[in-house]
Formats: sequence, structure tokens, C-alpha cells
Amino acid sequence: MPQISVIIPLYNTRPFIERCITSLLQQSFSDFEAIFVDDASTDGCAAVVRQSARNDARIILKTHDRNRGPGAARNTGISIARGNYVTFVDSDDYITPDLFDRMVRASDKGHYDVVETGCQFVDHDGNILWDYVPKPMQVEDLNSDPENIFLVEEWGMTQKLWKKSLLQSDILFPEGAYWEDIAVVPSLMVDARTLVKVDFVGYNYLQHSASITNTRSVKHVRDLFQAFDYFKAHLQKRGILDRFGTTLAHLVESRAEYFITHMRDNRTDPDKSDMLIRLCQILVVESLKGSQVMTSFAEAEFDAMVAKAKGNTMSPA
Repeated sequence: MPQISVIIPLYNTRPFIERCITSLLQQSFSDFEAIFVDDASTDGCAAVVRQSARNDARIILKTHDRNRGPGAARNTGISIARGNYVTFVDSDDYITPDLFDRMVRASDKGHYDVVETGCQFVDHDGNILWDYVPKPMQVEDLNSDPENIFLVEEWGMTQKLWKKSLLQSDILFPEGAYWEDIAVVPSLMVDARTLVKVDFVGYNYLQHSASITNTRSVKHVRDLFQAFDYFKAHLQKRGILDRFGTTLAHLVESRAEYFITHMRDNRTDPDKSDMLIRLCQILVVESLKGSQVMTSFAEAEFDAMVAKAKGNTMSPA
């Protein structure tokens, strides 16, 4: 049984997949399996993975018969993962040769439930556009304070080790939705007991025109609030919603502000950006009304808020 299961959703990333595979096979730590889940790609990237699997038994390729989104691909990978820890890599990204070794050593022989390392956004030439370097720390009782879910500061599933036991059947990635990490990361942090953070950067997010992080729409806004609803449902299932009420409100405010900041920085379509900002602001206000955080909205309610946001952005100042 491998120590690490690496799960890589695969969808139409032919220009980038070879570098991703190479970065996995160049790891100095070799006790891992790499589970690629092809989500009905049409550009031949699965064939590249299939050829690599013939040459290295650590590479596993599973396929979907229709496109179901990265959340579903991750769920498929989790369902067959055999490692003590699970980590995730996106198929257009790549990692440094010592990433797995650094994470495994930091886990202290499996003591820590979550291991977080750093990441950086890079362009095609390897120029660093932005980076996140964690402040080193060891936390032995995450449950001592609900706000400890924010100790993981980069809200992606990548560049982290997650104890496989945390990924239970009731923590599955939402399918066909954006922001699936924001749904799942806080849920996992609620269930985890221990965390170690390492001031090491070994994960490279490649920024290109097709990157999910470079596209935004009304669906992105709706899915963001559905991610909050997922976390709220998880707290309800665990019977701890009252204890985490303030933390849920902080999550809504902080992640919405992250989205709004991104929209302010993205002025390729100012009218659209302004509308999405206003929509997000309206939803935050509605979510935080009353004593309970409301994150789920009926279709008619949501449509009315979209219309209101469009009307406000089109009105003269």
C-alpha cells in the first residue's frame, strides 16, 4: 500500500500534461500512486497518460464516460485511493522534485492529519506571479477553537497531505460546481485534529487563459454560496453548527471578499465585473441577516438578486 495517493483530474490539458507527469515521476520520494481520472477529454491528453502508465505501474488511469467536472473526478480518485495520505494535483500544474519528500517528513510518521506547504502562481516561462509561503507551525488540537479552520490560509486541496481517513463518504466534492475546494477544505479542517505547516514552496499553479482562476460568471457567484451551504450542512451533520456560527459568518465574508478583490483586479470586462461584485455583496448581506447564516437561496430569490445587481450596475452614479 503506497504512503500517498495523488489524485489528478484530467480534462483537455494536452499542452500541459507531459510536464505534470514528468514532475510526478521525478519525485525523490517514490512510494506513491498517481491516479489520473479522465473526465471525457477530447484532446488526446488521456492517451499521454495511458502511455506513461505502460511504463510506470504507479500511474493509474480511470475514465468517465461523460464530462462531470473536477469534483466528480476527485471523488472517483478518492474511491480507489489506497494511500495513508491523499494529495491533489491539477493536470495543468507541476510540482518540484522534493515536494512529496518534504510533506512526508513533516507528517512525523503519520502523526499529523493535515500537512500544508506553500505554492506559487507562475506563467509559461516560470516567472513567479504570486506566492504563498506558510508560517511554520504545529497544532495539536485544532478543535480547541472553531477559528482554527483558517489556519490553512491557501484554500485549495493541492500542496497538502490529507489523512485518507478524513475523506469519509459524507465528505464528497460537489459535482459540476466551481469552488469545490471551499466546500470541502473547511469541512475537513473541522474533522481534523492536528496540523503542521511547512515554509516550503513546491507547487506551481500555471496561469494561462483557460485557467479556472481566470474566468468568472454568475454561476461562479452562485456556486460560491452553495459551497458555503455545503459547509453549513456539514456542521449540522456533526451537530456543531451553533458552536461554529461565527466562524461560518467569517468564512462567508472572507471568501466573498476574495472573489470581490479578484473582480476588482480583473477589468477586461468592467461592466460584468461590477455586476458580479454587486451580486456578491447583495448575497453576503442577505446571508448574514438574523442570528443564523443563510447561504442557500431559492431559484426565484437568486434570479431577483441577479436582476437587482444588473440594475444597480447599470444605473448612473
